[in-house]
Amino acid sequence: AVQQGSAAPNQPHHQQQQQPQHQQQQQHQQRYQHHKRYNIHPAALVGSTWGVAERRAQLAALVRAADSVDGLAAVWLRCRAAAGPAELTVLFNRLAAVCEPRKMNVKGWNNAKALMRDLLIASEDKMQLMAGPEFVYIIAALAKLRASPDQAWLNRWLAVSRHKLGILGPSQLVMCTRALCRLEMHPGDVKACIAFPAWMHNYLSAVRAKLSPCSAFELTKLVRSLADLGYKPARPFLNEFTAAVEPKLSALDSINLAMLMGAFSALKYEPEPSFMKSFYAEVYQKLPLFDDQDLATALCAFSSMRKLMKGDFLAEFLSEVAEKLPTFGTPELASVLTALGQLQYQPSTEWTTKVADHLQTRLQKANIHTISTAAWGLAQCGHKPSQSFIEDLMAASINKLSALDAGDAVSLLAAVAKFGSRPKVGSRPQRLWLKWFERYCFALNKRALHPKQVCAGVGRIVGKLLISCYFHVIFMLSSCYIIESGSPSGQGSSSLAPSCQVLLYILWD
Repeated sequence: AVQQGSAAPNQPHHQQQQQPQHQQQQQHQQRYQHHKRYNIHPAALVGSTWGVAERRAQLAALVRAADSVDGLAAVWLRCRAAAGPAELTVLFNRLAAVCEPRKMNVKGWNNAKALMRDLLIASEDKMQLMAGPEFVYIIAALAKLRASPDQAWLNRWLAVSRHKLGILGPSQLVMCTRALCRLEMHPGDVKACIAFPAWMHNYLSAVRAKLSPCSAFELTKLVRSLADLGYKPARPFLNEFTAAVEPKLSALDSINLAMLMGAFSALKYEPEPSFMKSFYAEVYQKLPLFDDQDLATALCAFSSMRKLMKGDFLAEFLSEVAEKLPTFGTPELASVLTALGQLQYQPSTEWTTKVADHLQTRLQKANIHTISTAAWGLAQCGHKPSQSFIEDLMAASINKLSALDAGDAVSLLAAVAKFGSRPKVGSRPQRLWLKWFERYCFALNKRALHPKQVCAGVGRIVGKLLISCYFHVIFMLSSCYIIESGSPSGQGSSSLAPSCQVLLYILWD
């Protein structure tokens, strides 16, 4: 009895020790079975009499078990001869899953590119055997990898896959064009492929038959992809597209509503008035959900399509901009102002003053393009800024003028002139203006901009500003000529510097 009593308490402890051992044995046995099942010699795969389903399962398991580029490359080397279209598709997608270019070192990324090159060569030989979805998943994997396949491979992909587009579903069709846009290739190179026109013809035919089943988000991505490719379908197709998306506008959020209108703008397509009425109503309901980028994108799209919205709607739109002004980035605000200038719409003085005050605090951190477009937009809106705004504008841009291009040069100078600043002779604002204009002229010399590019449209409105600075202008003319000729004695080029010609044009007007 004593022995039994002493053994009873020890029995649970003995069972607790046996349980971990039993679990370890089960795990070892499972690993052994997994290894025995999937660790197959490549010769066995090639010479096997298995059916396609069994071979696909074995190779797919090997590929999915690889968790790195090196592991995937090892599987590819072992199973290269046995890989068919389905296995190549799994290889491409697994490579896209394990490859993170931003987190990889140079050696790892080079290994990934080498493997991708081998897969591209192997897939080109087996395209005739591929089904429709396999084409989609391969091009989508390449897009995720930001790959740039050569034009011969892409032309082969377009030529073979165009016959399989009819069996694809709506989401797969959308995925095709989205992937083509995301390749590390210029859209012009994609469209330059010989097979592209025939592929796009078949693609639009397949899409037209599936417009109704497509969701609103898929339709938005579709038209955005076409815009990114720079391919404009015929107007009948776009009319059918708008007819399909109009009943589904309520399902779109603010981002997709702005994206949809931006795509129409890029395609230079103006929808029918009935569609625009429904679209405006949907945007009006969701205006509180629009952020700075959405508001800027939508307004730029309206301006580029020359669709002047009703005054009350545009006033509500700008009211939303004013409420969200603290969250606006400077580039987005510049886009809004540029769009208003293109629409030739003049908001209230209260609105422009509030926007100008917000912009004034952010001029120093903005680049010269943002400064130029924002100033031009404010000037076109009829805003009359304070002297402090003009001084801050010149102070913020004076050291960035060397980055001007012809368009920014015209916009900035036209804005400064239209603001109508008339500083007193000898005052500090006049000295700042003279210094700024001198840097502006030197920037034209450095950028080698043709004077006609800069003088068109600004000579007459700037000339009056320079009359009070006549002697300083003459000094600048001589300075520009000396700089251009290369020496004070006049040795070197005998032509006037571009900025010298600019000043002569302006003074002559």
